Amino acid sequence: MTKFLTAEELSKLLRIPKRSVYKFVQEGCIPGALRIGRHWRFKEDMIEHWITEQTKLRRVDVKK
Repeated sequence: MTKFLTAEELSKLLRIPKRSVYKFVQEGCIPGALRIGRHWRFKEDMIEHWITEQTKLRRVDVKK
């Protein structure tokens, strides 16, 4: 069965305020978001994949 994260768990994982999680959901930036009543849940496997892809896209070459 798929594991879901709460908004609070996701905010801790990303080290961002919970308010930012909700903002990113409204902007469509966070995948795997599911609203159940007034509560948001996030598919853990999709979040992990998204983080991996974001870090690949953001690689920066550091000049020595």
